[in-house]
Amino acid sequence: MPDEIFMNAIKTAINSGVKVRVIIPGKPDKKFVYNATMSFVQELIEMGGEVYLYNGFMHAKVLVADDFAMTIGTANADNRSFELNFEINSVIYDKKEIEHYRKILDDIFAECKQIDINYFKQKPFWAKFKQLFFRLFAPLF
Repeated sequence: MPDEIFMNAIKTAINSGVKVRVIIPGKPDKKFVYNATMSFVQELIEMGGEVYLYNGFMHAKVLVADDFAMTIGTANADNRSFELNFEINSVIYDKKEIEHYRKILDDIFAECKQIDINYFKQKPFWAKFKQLFFRLFAPLF
């Protein structure tokens, strides 16, 4: 779950014309964390980002920026990974390698289902309440 600084960076990117696409697992490993995550997903979509559900569990952490640079590693977009845990990511600037991973990501995106704002409007009150309730604990996850 991203912190406020990370969400502001994403918002700035979107407002600058950057296309932001995120894949999240369709099957969570921890339901309470997943509920909090979904509240951030709704916010990201409202900002103009695109979010896709992978059909299953995915634990990959990859970011590609303009086919110029990419990072791949263990760090999640959350406070624990950025501040507490010992995480490692590689930053790659090799265009041929980035192109290789871009093709893999394009194949994964093709397998995913895009979530739109209607996904959240159709949720029952209890599901929305759980998302907001667990978001209160996001800094602890």
